[in-house]
Amino acid sequence: MHSKIPGDILPNAFKAGSNQLGVKQYNEKLVIDVVRKLGAVSKADITRITQLSAQTITIIANRLIEENILIKGKTIRGKVGQPSVLLELNPQGALSIGVKLGRRTSQIIVMSFTFDILAERSLHYDYPDPANILGWAEAAIAEIFEELSPEQLEKLVGVGLAMPAHLDLWEGVIEAPAGTMSGWQEINVANWLRDRFKLPVYEINDATAACMAELSVFPQTETQNCLYFYIGTFFGAGIALDGKIYDGHTGHAGSVASLPLSLPQKEHASPQQLLSKAGLHTLETQAISKGYTSGLYFSDNALDDVQEALFENWSDDVARALAFAIISGQCFLDAPEVMIDGRLSQHLITRIIDKVDMAFAEFDVSGITLPNLSQGRLGAKARPMGAAVLPLLEHFSLYYQ
Repeated sequence: MHSKIPGDILPNAFKAGSNQLGVKQYNEKLVIDVVRKLGAVSKADITRITQLSAQTITIIANRLIEENILIKGKTIRGKVGQPSVLLELNPQGALSIGVKLGRRTSQIIVMSFTFDILAERSLHYDYPDPANILGWAEAAIAEIFEELSPEQLEKLVGVGLAMPAHLDLWEGVIEAPAGTMSGWQEINVANWLRDRFKLPVYEINDATAACMAELSVFPQTETQNCLYFYIGTFFGAGIALDGKIYDGHTGHAGSVASLPLSLPQKEHASPQQLLSKAGLHTLETQAISKGYTSGLYFSDNALDDVQEALFENWSDDVARALAFAIISGQCFLDAPEVMIDGRLSQHLITRIIDKVDMAFAEFDVSGITLPNLSQGRLGAKARPMGAAVLPLLEHFSLYYQ
C-alpha cells in the first residue's frame, strides 16, 4: 500500500537521482532529504520520488541503516503484497554544534540529527567584547562536551558559526565604549573554533542562519521561495530560492541593515542606512532611559502604559522600515511570501507584522505584487539553530550544496 506523497517535495534540481556508478554520496543525500522531508517513508515511495531503481534504493537504505543514519519505523500492512517498513531518521545518527555570536547576545546549542536541541547556553551583554565572549564560548563548549556521552561526541560532525558581518562596526549605534569592538577585526572566529575544538567549522550570516533554521526545522512548509526578515539588534534578512538558501557571492545577501534610506543629495552627508530607523537597539536604549531592563520586550509579561507607548512608537517606525525593505526586495525577487521573526516575544512580532501590512498603504507600489506576510516560529532560537543545522546539511543534504 502506498502512502500519500506530496506531489512536489524536492526542488526541481533534486528530483531525480542517478543509477550510474560513482555518485553514491549524491544518492545517499537524496534519500536522506526525502526521509527528512516526509518524516517516515517506505522504500517504494522513495523509489517513486527519486526515480532511482528499487535495487539502488534498497542498497542505499540498508547502508544508511547499518551506519545508524536511518532507523526502521512502523510496519504498514496493505491488502496485497508484502508489508512496508517505514524509514525514519535516527535522532542520534549525527550531532552538531551551533554557535551564534551577536551584538547583544551569544548562544550555543547542540543539535540532534532530527534538529532537536540537546543542550544550550546563552550569554547577554551590553556590547560584544571579544575577549569576554570568546572566553565564555570556550568554557561553555567545554562544559557541554563534558555532558555528552562518548558515543555522542563521536557523532559530532562540525560546528556552525552564525554571526553578523562586520561585528566590529557601529559602536556608537549600540553605545559601546570607543574601541571595544575593534578587536573583532583581528580575530578569525572560525579558525579560533577549529583550533580549540578540532572540528570542521562552517560559517553563515546570522540572519541567513535564522532563515535556514525555519526552512529546515519545518520541512513540510509550502514555502520554497521567500524573503525572510529577522529583527535583532539590527535588521537582517535571508533569501530562499527553490527551497535552498541563497547567501550571495560573499555570504552577505540580505544585509538590509545597510540599505540606504534615500538617494544621496549633492553637498550633503550620505543617506542614513536602515539600521538607523529599525532594530532592537533603539527600543532597548529607550527602555533603559526610562529605568527598565533591556530584556523587557523579550518575555510574555504584560506591558505597563509607558512600556506600551515606547513599543508603539518604535514599532511604527520599524513597520515602515520593514515595508520599505520588503518593497525594495520585491522589485528584484517578486517573492510570493515574506516571513518575519525576531528576538522579541512572539505576540509582539505578530503586532509588528500587522503594522507592516498596513504600512504598505503609505507607499506607491504600482507595478509590484505585494507578498503574503507570515510569522517565523523559532524566535530567539532561530539563529543558533540555523548555525547548528548547517554542518548537518553540509554532510547529509543536497540543500546547501
